[in-house]
Amino acid sequence: MKTFIRLALSGAVLLPLALGLALIEREPLVATPLRATPEGAKAVKRLFHRVRAVTVEPVAEPTVEASVADLEHVMAFGARVYPGLRGAAERVAQGIRLRLSAPVPFAPGLGWINAEAVIPAFDQGPRLAAARLGRLDLPPELALGAARLGANLILGERFGDRLLAAVPRLELTPEGGRATLAMSDADRKRLFRRLAGTLRGGDLPSPQAVAAHLRALQEAEAQGVLAGRGSLTPYLRFIVEQAMRRARPGEERQELAAAIFALNAACGSQPFSVLIAKMSGKDAPPPPRTAVCRKVTLAGQDDKKRHFVTSAAIEVASTMRISLTMGEYKELMDSIDRWGFEFADIAANVSGLRFVEAFMNADPARWPELLARVKDEDSVLIRFDDLPGKLSRDEFVARFVNADSPAYREVMRRIEARAAALPVARPLPAPEG
Repeated sequence: MKTFIRLALSGAVLLPLALGLALIEREPLVATPLRATPEGAKAVKRLFHRVRAVTVEPVAEPTVEASVADLEHVMAFGARVYPGLRGAAERVAQGIRLRLSAPVPFAPGLGWINAEAVIPAFDQGPRLAAARLGRLDLPPELALGAARLGANLILGERFGDRLLAAVPRLELTPEGGRATLAMSDADRKRLFRRLAGTLRGGDLPSPQAVAAHLRALQEAEAQGVLAGRGSLTPYLRFIVEQAMRRARPGEERQELAAAIFALNAACGSQPFSVLIAKMSGKDAPPPPRTAVCRKVTLAGQDDKKRHFVTSAAIEVASTMRISLTMGEYKELMDSIDRWGFEFADIAANVSGLRFVEAFMNADPARWPELLARVKDEDSVLIRFDDLPGKLSRDEFVARFVNADSPAYREVMRRIEARAAALPVARPLPAPEG
């Protein structure tokens, strides 16, 4: 019996070690880091709209074509979500080869987890021609089954099965591939809703809860509790106070999420409010447009107010890294559209993230202490008057090349350091006793 126990304990120790040695490698499979560029941001947006177009309305041929360059732009977006992630896509004789290299989570100096797969043409559901994880060559069917099971476990609602069933056919093209989609608009909404809930660690607030907070904002302006003009700061204090007052014990964060979504409906991005309503399910109508917050500003600007509030709402709906990515990509998109790239807008984005992160990460019992720090705009918004001004695409490329250049990263480092030093973002002192 003792021998059996020793063997079992040895196996419990040695098996994870052996797996680690097989999966973790010293060097990344993909040598070159991905670069986020304005053109890449536009390609990701274009691909998303193509997927949406063939799922919203019935079409004769619900196909979406993507080049390997498009796939690499999507990976670049992923690299902004998972820092250090590297990826590459190429068209090979067997199909489309995808390669990924990711630093070991929580221990980036330990090595890399490398993965590689070749996706061939198929017409009866997805399949792989080859798969490799670390040093292990995997049977393609086993690798695909493991990916399906992982998606089922992480996203729930058997979404691994749903995702595989959503792509019954893939044709290869010289530049990449053309996928046939069998996904309804309802399935797409359900997927986005589940992704958002998974990233946040819970479900999104109900449309009814958001509407209740929006009504509270309307009433506060009508009664003169909120001025309807001037700084956004009193509105930030108001939504936190309302969340504390309305929340049931244990549901404070969910109530604050509803309040932030309501603030976004009034002061932020209306398209994002529409998206949140769709993700909330049951074809919920978005919060109605109101006259609330129309003359309210941040740093004297309507644009900075919208950036701050929308980024706070995105943070609630996802994670900080994804929120920052969406803000950066919006600015990269602007650099090839008519408005231009502006670090001041990213400063407002990051400030909004830090505001909501401070409350969501704190014990709700200590929210009054945090709220006492929200005294003026300097409490919640970083300085940006010394940051580079508005840049066109050509000016951005000439000065920064892309979003992974040392010059760009230095500006982002300054922005994030200032945001971490905001009064509302500083750690609370340890409780007495």
